[in-house]
Amino acid sequence: MAVEDWFVQECGPESDYLSYDGLPACARSCLHPALVYYGCVSEGRNCFCLHGSLFDCQSNCHKESERTAIKNWLVERCGVSPALGQKGADTGVFYGSAEDDSESRQSPVLFRPKRKELKWYEIFAIVLLCVSILVGVLVWIDLRVRERKRRKPARARGWGGIAHALRENRLSLRLRGMGKWKALPGDAEG
Repeated sequence: MAVEDWFVQECGPESDYLSYDGLPACARSCLHPALVYYGCVSEGRNCFCLHGSLFDCQSNCHKESERTAIKNWLVERCGVSPALGQKGADTGVFYGSAEDDSESRQSPVLFRPKRKELKWYEIFAIVLLCVSILVGVLVWIDLRVRERKRRKPARARGWGGIAHALRENRLSLRLRGMGKWKALPGDAEG
């Protein structure tokens, strides 16, 4: 589409007009929708002639006069040789040589867009995203390690019994350390 727009801008609006004058009605009714469906939205002569196909619309025309009209229309509109015009009228394809029987063809590549280089702000956004993800993962790992360290001593000492009671009452630990142990309210008996 960009090439068609450029061509029309450089050569004028009528330069790329694909006139259906001279094309038999049997092919015209099929060609118009097929051309738009293929992607030649502007229905330009360049797009149609570069594709080199009648989209099998010639199969709707059975009279010899209709085939001759298709051949003449292709020669006039796309500037192909009469032999290629006849090939187009017979097989529906009018590219390559008149002797070539292949009907499969890839769409022409008019240009390959260059890969755009990233702008500084796009690079900055990507780096910032990566650093944010890295910091998030490191914080999550640090929290998990701290949680395990905090839980590990509690599991090692076990729950219940004298160890649990001594851990809850720090005063009893101090008294035991000084040798003045007395049972205080709230201490575990034993």
